[in-house]
Amino acid sequence: EGLLIPQGSQSMPVDVPSSANWLVIRADGFTYAPVPLTTSGQYTFTQPDGGYNCLHVTPNSIHMDSADCTTQDCVNQGKVTDDTLEFRPLGGQIICLPHKLIVELVPHGQLNNSIVLEDIGS
Repeated sequence: EGLLIPQGSQSMPVDVPSSANWLVIRADGFTYAPVPLTTSGQYTFTQPDGGYNCLHVTPNSIHMDSADCTTQDCVNQGKVTDDTLEFRPLGGQIICLPHKLIVELVPHGQLNNSIVLEDIGS
């Protein structure tokens, strides 16, 4: 349930170049381990209820190719690239509200700069 499965890939690279961009995935309140974008390919995120989102990645971009959600907003948000991060309304994110899924292109060197909100209690 809820696994990110690269289609047609053999294995994850052991050495990640310092110039690699990263894919960060958040689903229903859970953040998965970042994935280095070192090759191009298709990734499918499968929801526990069988719903899915298909994401196309390259070393410099992400794009939601398809999803089985009714609104298709995530598919229509377009491609995120290194060059469009600052100008896109959602920055590096593509959001699928029906699946509670956020995928984000994080440029190299900025992975540790991600903001994480935690409830520290009152």
